Amino acid sequence: MLANILNKITDIELVNFIGGTKFNVIPASAKAIFCTSLCIEDLKKLIKESEQILKDKFNNISINIKRLEFEDLYKYSHHIANRGNGLENTIEDNNSDNIMDSKLNINESKRFLQSICSFPHGVLNKNERGEVTTSINLGVINIKENEIKVGMRSSRKEEEKICLNKLKEYCKDNNFVFNIIGSQPSFRTSENAEIVRKLIEAHPKELFGAKPTVKSMHITVEVGFFQEKIPDIQIAIISPNIQGAHTPKECVEIASIERNNIWIENFLEKY
Repeated sequence: MLANILNKITDIELVNFIGGTKFNVIPASAKAIFCTSLCIEDLKKLIKESEQILKDKFNNISINIKRLEFEDLYKYSHHIANRGNGLENTIEDNNSDNIMDSKLNINESKRFLQSICSFPHGVLNKNERGEVTTSINLGVINIKENEIKVGMRSSRKEEEKICLNKLKEYCKDNNFVFNIIGSQPSFRTSENAEIVRKLIEAHPKELFGAKPTVKSMHITVEVGFFQEKIPDIQIAIISPNIQGAHTPKECVEIASIERNNIWIENFLEKY
């Protein structure tokens, strides 16, 4: 969102662009320090126009603008930040000579912003039931550190290879260096596996209020290491109720953990 807003400024010169906290967490905040000849009123108008577009696409989003006084009337350095609950845009003065000396020129800034806007963020593949099998997200961006960290998850080996090739092409098109800093093997499980059947039989329906359903989900990907070493291993994953997964607001329902503990105890006692 921040890159799309800034990309509308024709003479923007980026000093820094920082967003995200971890490669596998969907960013909830981002900030940029930049220079432009636009006055504060023009910037406020630009952000105001973007507000309605964002509200049409997202729920519970608001834009607030904070103005500070400027001393340099010819060229300004501004700071726009997305943070907190929803979207908050803050414009601040930042007239530091050291900061100004390290900024990107207009062409470099536009190329960088366009590369962020064109990133293939989100769900890439789903199975026949509409469940996500492969997804990707921008995790961390920091111009000063010369890094963009990306999180990718896939439960299908063939889709994983396609996704990696897509990332490599993206890096090549934008003159980025592609490096894999960590990986975990994908895995698949059979819905007809014996362990799945036995877990369903041991399920305490009276606690959950309904029968369990088998789904394909991006959780506990570490088990891929076991399947890589033991190809015939049977895999089944049960999980408590998680909300806001891969975001800073991720949380778990404690009561569902207790129900799952009873489920596992039933399974172990029965089999």
